[in-house]
Amino acid sequence: MKRIIVSTKLLPTVRLKKDEKRSDFFKQMRKIGYQYLHFDFNRFEVKELLDEKWMMRVFDDIISSDIHILNSHLFVNPYDNIWINNENEQEMIMWKVLEQCLKYNKMLQIKHTVYHVPELKHLDVVKCQRYISNLPRLLETASKYENSICLENHYNAEVDNFILSYLFQRFDEDILGLTFDTGHYFLSGNDKIAANDFFGCLRMVHLNDNDRKMDLHQIPDITGKRNVWNKIFMQIKRNSVMPSLIFEITQDVMKHSEDYIECLEWMYEKFCNVIEYYNRIEV
Repeated sequence: MKRIIVSTKLLPTVRLKKDEKRSDFFKQMRKIGYQYLHFDFNRFEVKELLDEKWMMRVFDDIISSDIHILNSHLFVNPYDNIWINNENEQEMIMWKVLEQCLKYNKMLQIKHTVYHVPELKHLDVVKCQRYISNLPRLLETASKYENSICLENHYNAEVDNFILSYLFQRFDEDILGLTFDTGHYFLSGNDKIAANDFFGCLRMVHLNDNDRKMDLHQIPDITGKRNVWNKIFMQIKRNSVMPSLIFEITQDVMKHSEDYIECLEWMYEKFCNVIEYYNRIEV
């Protein structure tokens, strides 16, 4: 496997939003070697996501550059991903945005999409139960658009384990899967997330590194942190289903050159090195 999948998280917002430059930019990306995208709807504002004609121009520019969108990341609820009152006007808009994103997924023939667990600093059982009670609505909407939701681990191990343990027992893996974010794993120290009971539902992996203090979305350090990455890669490879490996990197780490295209070239080489290293890992 040498498929390089990158999240749109690494692209400057201005490159995504300026119509006159966007098409040329994606063509430059494709020329470097980038062929597969993980489309993060969080890079856009609510009004843009709801503007179907505008979003279609974005998708057309990507597709016409011979770049394929393989999977996506749903827009994150601004209330820590906890629903407070479904009759609240702002929350009704958020549900509309989520359905719009799922509609785009179906149009793009995307089958798996990421959604965060509650973004809580501490375990709050009441809020977690509120999240659990509202998730069936999201799963039902996703099923309507032939999508499965892949819950992503976050910063707090107790929250992750409370939510995932309950939901993976309740729902079948064809409608609910796991997205394993390595950066969040480093911050939470949640070894259970990589245990077989959760990894049996693994569908996507967000590959990124950090300093164990902040969620920096850096390129995996397979040299200085070899033992850590060996452990992660071996656990992924033990899974019966091969997940999509997605580089979720922010442009903040792109300081190799003042020229953005040169940065993309430099990063592509780094990504290839990581995937080649992954391929050499034996289980």
